Amino acid sequence: MKKQIYGQLFLWLIVGFVGTSCTSITKLFPGVKRPFQEREFDSAQWKSGDYQMRGEMAQGKLFQQIYKIKENQKEAVRELLGKPDEITEAVCCYSGRAGKSTNKVEMWIYYIEIENDEAEKTLVPKALKIYFDSSVNPHVGDRDGDHSYFPMIGRLAKL
Repeated sequence: MKKQIYGQLFLWLIVGFVGTSCTSITKLFPGVKRPFQEREFDSAQWKSGDYQMRGEMAQGKLFQQIYKIKENQKEAVRELLGKPDEITEAVCCYSGRAGKSTNKVEMWIYYIEIENDEAEKTLVPKALKIYFDSSVNPHVGDRDGDHSYFPMIGRLAKL
């Protein structure tokens, strides 16, 4: 009787160790990412999704929602997109004939991954950058590098 109980206990311990080690192995060697597919923007999915899912939603409807937000309404952006991955400051690189501006604005960065091109089907790390100036302006640009300036306000970078 005791041998039978110990045998079952030993068997369950082995199953537990194998299950735990399989989980660790999948973290070390992640599977192939799912195919990139454009999807409609959904606030809940954006907030809970990974960078690829966010990139799949970084298109027209998302930008329409952002442009509906008036002026410096950070809470409305937070409600729509959730907490940003990074918050920093930027200075506009263009201020007409006067040259560079020294007017700093707050910039929120949300990390995304978009498809490099349809032939290669590789994912490229990018960022949705939202500038809080006299209006709320979104821009898709590089994730890494210098974020101290921002390009033409109100214009979207082509994905």
